[in-house]
Amino acid sequence: MNLQPRQLDTPEINLTALIDVIFLILVFLLISATFTRPSALEVNLPSAAPNSTMQSNDIVVQINQAGIIQIDEVLIERPTAAQVEAALTQALARQSNEEARIVIQADGDSAHRLVSRVLVSASALGVRDVAIATQAQP
Repeated sequence: MNLQPRQLDTPEINLTALIDVIFLILVFLLISATFTRPSALEVNLPSAAPNSTMQSNDIVVQINQAGIIQIDEVLIERPTAAQVEAALTQALARQSNEEARIVIQADGDSAHRLVSRVLVSASALGVRDVAIATQAQP
């Protein structure tokens, strides 16, 4: 029988695995982080030189500052996506040319959502040629 006291080893904490895990978490967070852009940017849009002229078979979509859309002769006062798409469908049906072009004449102070609503409706109808009218450079 051995009555001598045992010598206990001093406990050690292995930090190598802990450092590896923390490093991997840090790399993952850096890669997957989304960086925010400043929310208030001053944007000065340039004026554009006229690239092409309007043709007689173009479908003209006019958007004024008050939010009223006119597609050829159809006037839409509070435009919804369905109303815009229906008016574009009627205008395209009147065209003899299958490759009709839509020209958007939007007021500079009109809401962007109205322009995007027309663009989405035109895309849903399969229109490939869309132009946005601009003023000539002074």
